[in-house]
Amino acid sequence: MNLYVPDNIFIQIFTNEPTVKQNYSIIPSPSSLVVRNLLNDKESIGLIPSLELINNKEIFVSSKIGISFDGLLSAAYLYFVKGERTIDKIYLRGDVSVNEALISKILFEERYSVDPEIILETSPKLTPQLDYLIAGDENFIDYKFKKGLSLADEISDLLNLPYVNYLLVSENRYNLESFNNSFKKIDTLIEDNIDNILSELGLSEDTRNFLTDNFNSIYYELTPNETEAIQELIKLVYYHGIIDDMIDIKFI
Repeated sequence: MNLYVPDNIFIQIFTNEPTVKQNYSIIPSPSSLVVRNLLNDKESIGLIPSLELINNKEIFVSSKIGISFDGLLSAAYLYFVKGERTIDKIYLRGDVSVNEALISKILFEERYSVDPEIILETSPKLTPQLDYLIAGDENFIDYKFKKGLSLADEISDLLNLPYVNYLLVSENRYNLESFNNSFKKIDTLIEDNIDNILSELGLSEDTRNFLTDNFNSIYYELTPNETEAIQELIKLVYYHGIIDDMIDIKFI
């Protein structure tokens, strides 16, 4: 069976767990394209950015498996110009998804009472005079993330709950239930193999050490805490007028 996923370090940790890798055909793509690929392959399952649910209300969502953060580890980081007094523009770059586009605006309104313009940036190089939100593995090139602010940490502080970044979904509830039942202890499976998994990803020693030291801030299992968290995140989107109605998430 096909498993469609975004292509970043945290997803690769999940898909390189031996039993996942042996039993599913892993198909990575940019985060913004995973839902489209998933919907074109009705029997498949996939990990999607969590706020894709606002445009895909009928899809089935695993209540057991996803990817959540509540600390320094994050799939996206904020970078600010040192010493600046105002922030009027945020440039998004990297593997940007609907999550980064919406959360960046909400976060600045909620935490800093500012409403910056959000701009998709495609330049091959960073400009030192600009403020950035970078999504994906670009953060882990040249240890860049050490100068950044974890988006996951900011959102989890705002919600007082973990930030549910990715959800496991499918249009076929039975295939999703099968995955749920096969990987009830996915956190344990990953933790038991984490050294081997990280060694296969070709990461720098500094990045491997950072991931290992902070691995207690990432969760591949969903608990009632995380299912509440995704509902609270969607409430934020609703309260900010981005969607007209709340979503009834079809957890299974």
